[in-house]
Amino acid sequence: MEEWVEDSGGIRERRDGEKRSDHFHVGNLDRIKDAPPNAWATVHRLDEMTMSELAHRGFHLVDMSGEVWTMRRGG
Repeated sequence: MEEWVEDSGGIRERRDGEKRSDHFHVGNLDRIKDAPPNAWATVHRLDEMTMSELAHRGFHLVDMSGEVWTMRRGG
């Protein structure tokens, strides 16, 4: 299980330095293109449009448990 810590600015970061991105949805699709390599994203499992855009931008699924799925952008 990965361990996440939250800094005072609300950015969640893995202990090895990888940043975790915000939750993406149809209202903030424009921010996906600016996500850095090794970024993490969460998306609702039924939001096919956002998930497709994340995949198009190099993200792949790493956790499909629950209602919110986690994706990671390749480095």
